[in-house]
Amino acid sequence: MSPEKYRNLVLVYLILTAALSLAYLQWSEGRGNIPEKTFRRLTTYGGNIPLPSPEKKPARPLRKKEYSIALVIDDVGASREMVYRVATLPREVTPSVLPFREYSLWATLYLKSKGFDVMLHLPMEPQNPELLERGMLRVNMSRREMEGRLKEALRQVPFPVGINNHEGSLFTSDPEAMRTFLSLLKGTGLFFLDSWTSGRSTAMGLARKMGIRALRRDVFLDNLQEPSYIKAQWKRLLEVARRKGFAVGIAHARWITMETLPELLASLPREFSLVRVRSLMKATPSGDNRQYLSIRGGR
Repeated sequence: MSPEKYRNLVLVYLILTAALSLAYLQWSEGRGNIPEKTFRRLTTYGGNIPLPSPEKKPARPLRKKEYSIALVIDDVGASREMVYRVATLPREVTPSVLPFREYSLWATLYLKSKGFDVMLHLPMEPQNPELLERGMLRVNMSRREMEGRLKEALRQVPFPVGINNHEGSLFTSDPEAMRTFLSLLKGTGLFFLDSWTSGRSTAMGLARKMGIRALRRDVFLDNLQEPSYIKAQWKRLLEVARRKGFAVGIAHARWITMETLPELLASLPREFSLVRVRSLMKATPSGDNRQYLSIRGGR
């Protein structure tokens, strides 16, 4: 065989070998069982251009919470032991402290030190005169008298994030009384949560007209001190939230309630978020929130 034919035969052999190697690489989808060093040498240009890293799929985003639940605990301040029990609840829960009780000031300061928002649970006049108690705002009060009573309450529950009514079925139904009261909140930064003890309450409509942040309670959880009733009301609260996107529940500082709530909060479905009441407030009015909050104030 002549040297020229020999070179041609070798060239054909090399071309066939290269073609078969390339076909094998494609068939084995890149690596197959080829050692790492050999694979990189065969599939880089000049041996110094690294292969791109395998494309990684982006992490699946966590499902956004769809519904918000705010929970208020009313009537805090009468019992030191109950305050300690309330303090074991999640910090998103909002205690509402009654003024003119033995532990009102201590409860406010203690719960704030634990990271809770605190509300003032302000007594307002009820329809039933037998339910009248000390410190209530009355429908026949002048603006000056209401302001003095509010400052008196704020000395015992200083610097709350907002106010909700204790009782108040008569007071909240009286538009003139509510207008006078809400005018005292104007410019303070405080919001008002209508406990909605009367279907005739004028609080929400007036607050919106006056530019004051306000919400209305959706469900009372524990009008009956029975675990089965509280659980049924909790289920109702979730249904309200599913319907409108959020819901506000009110419970009370009572032993059966405190024994039942932890289980309910721990089993909150994944699509729900437990939030602070103030996070549900939309428009924030401008103003200096110290105007009526000084514990030295009052007339």
